Amino acid sequence: MEQQSFLNELKTKVENRCALWRVGWLGKVVCSPIFWIEALLIVFVALVMPNPLPITTDDTNSYTLNKVDLMKGYTDIYRTPAYPYFIRTIYTITGAEPIEVRLAEPGEEAISNHVILSGRKTCLYVYYAQLAIWLLTLIPLYKALRLILNSPCLPFFLTLFIGYTFLDKQAWIITEPLAISASCQFFSMMIFYWKRPSHMLAAGINLFALFIMIMLRPAFLILLPLLAGFWIARLILSSTDRLKSLTGVVALAFVGALLAGYCELNKRNHGLRTVSSVSAINLMDILINTGFYKNGSDSEIIALIDSHEIEPGPYQNVIRADLTKRFGDERIQIFTSETIKNNFVSYIIRIVKQMYWDMNVSNFGLIYLVGVVDFLLTLILWISLKTVPWTRLIAWLFFYTMLFGVFYGGQDIVKNRYILSLMPIFYIIFARYIDLTLAALNQKRQAFIEHLKTTA
Repeated sequence: MEQQSFLNELKTKVENRCALWRVGWLGKVVCSPIFWIEALLIVFVALVMPNPLPITTDDTNSYTLNKVDLMKGYTDIYRTPAYPYFIRTIYTITGAEPIEVRLAEPGEEAISNHVILSGRKTCLYVYYAQLAIWLLTLIPLYKALRLILNSPCLPFFLTLFIGYTFLDKQAWIITEPLAISASCQFFSMMIFYWKRPSHMLAAGINLFALFIMIMLRPAFLILLPLLAGFWIARLILSSTDRLKSLTGVVALAFVGALLAGYCELNKRNHGLRTVSSVSAINLMDILINTGFYKNGSDSEIIALIDSHEIEPGPYQNVIRADLTKRFGDERIQIFTSETIKNNFVSYIIRIVKQMYWDMNVSNFGLIYLVGVVDFLLTLILWISLKTVPWTRLIAWLFFYTMLFGVFYGGQDIVKNRYILSLMPIFYIIFARYIDLTLAALNQKRQAFIEHLKTTA
């Protein structure tokens, strides 16, 4: 509390001084912590990484050279349109040459591993655009953190830490930079709705999930059941915003209808009714690599896979190409989905086992420990305070639902990339324990209970 009083006193002095200089608006800007967060990060970028080496992968060309055109009803069966449209907007604004990753010709200077990058200057434009989106994302994130963290300084340092941690990722020419920003924006919107429900936010959360997140990366499809559970829970448990939650339900149904229409476009263009066939490809590769395909019911497909010498790897291109040539994409997709559906419990057990025992990712022990503790604390707070701990529920469900989705349909080789977009949420979950500890040490019992009720 003394720290809060000192900060308020300092803010008042600066605003008064600026008022004497007749620049009152400047005082408010300079006194805003988010101004200093942005200023520090911009100075760091200007001094340390003004022209970073662009990071590309095998997926880069599928976005930067993509010709998807929804206005004409043409879709790409492999890539959803958000990132290709983002890249093409930059092409249009700057008039720069397209980005393309290819093998270097004799005499050409390669950036790494005999790979040359056409459109190197364009990559810099993409980096600055992604960096601007990331810095703007920190503004609502900071405001959301102020609503759920009691310590006056913790939102500042946590936002600065998250902002700095993901600065270098903005140079990647794939969907990760925007996925990280989108995850933070989505979490902020959920917190804003919890604190200040409105019909606009209820609809906006669902539309943001579709047009920005799912159309950016199909893995975000797993947000739909999470949102469905959230709106139903609000309808049942929160009597103050039932009409607004009903708006959320209606908006989610609208999103489902739009997704069905998008899947129908894919069916017309490519013969598969799906958001993206990449998920089906990944799942098929997982079934082959783990031997889970033997649980399927299509004996011809199983026999053809058995006829190959299987060496587990990230991508089973040769086997999939043989399967597609013999049976077609639709039959392979049906085989994949039915194999998982008919053996769903076994498949979930396999995922959970991999998540908890087979995944070698740094800090995962801490992640799961915090997850278990947070789940137990959520139940305790719910029972003891007779109030729903919405913040913990939102953060916990969002992070672990998305983490499950990564393991459910992601190749081992890209899991670390996919998990990146979830890490800001984990840092927030972890920081709330610091905030809880500080509140317990600095507040009396009744004040601490009130703090729990308003920030849980």
